[in-house]
Amino acid sequence: MKLVFCNIAGLILISALLAGCSVVFDSSVTGMVVDKDDYEHSAADPGINDVQVYCYLDPDKRQEDIDLWNADGTLPEGREKKNYLLDSTTAPDPLSGINGIFSFDSVVWKRFFPKYGKSEDIRETYFLLFHESYGMNAYDAALVSDTDTLLGPIQVERTSDRLIRYGGQLSGIVWYDINSNFQYDAGEEINGAEIKLYLDKDSPPAAGDVPDYGTYSLTDPDSGQSGVYQFSEAVWQDIMNADRFSEITSYCITNHPTFGTKIHPAFSLYANTANFQALEL
Repeated sequence: MKLVFCNIAGLILISALLAGCSVVFDSSVTGMVVDKDDYEHSAADPGINDVQVYCYLDPDKRQEDIDLWNADGTLPEGREKKNYLLDSTTAPDPLSGINGIFSFDSVVWKRFFPKYGKSEDIRETYFLLFHESYGMNAYDAALVSDTDTLLGPIQVERTSDRLIRYGGQLSGIVWYDINSNFQYDAGEEINGAEIKLYLDKDSPPAAGDVPDYGTYSLTDPDSGQSGVYQFSEAVWQDIMNADRFSEITSYCITNHPTFGTKIHPAFSLYANTANFQALEL
């Protein structure tokens, strides 16, 4: 019994000595989370707001939270006992207005054997980042004590469809087949026709439907060409893709006091393109 008591007492003494020898360090953290595709295409502000950021000192505890998320979609805060040390949410920077910024004022850790003595240490730190449109992402970083460690830009990829703005130009000539030869000839251009443009339609519009854009055919002041119409930028939404390519089905309706109203056949409108479409009355 005396030997057992001595062993226990010795362990307590060693633990106390080790506890007394540990050094406490801390670091602040500022990071930025960005949309990978926007960042690679040099978007003006690729930052993502409302990303939940969780900070861990133990990679095994982070892995437990990843496994739980993969199993049933439970977020780290859904556990009764939290595995993470700190959490934050990305938001616009209050000074610059740049999106996707998060920060932790004080990440604290203890070290028995600091890497650079008692005055400085480096600590491997583990992060989880969650956003409903980007899923769960892991990120690792080394924090330096007594400094503001800057992280990122941390690039994440969207896991759900994202609608973004596309635009294209549309111009053309309005004409009437005066000589009935079933083709356009010089001198058949018509001024004063109203052109209504309908974007991204699955079926032809009715004559009374409200258009997305409208204009009139006229004589171009630069070229002197009659019957010209132009939409300098038609804008629509479509699913984002890396090539920024979008093709939509569109329609035009023309109306002229002499030639009446006509719903023209469907045509394709391409983003980032100077599209041309001749319209026969």
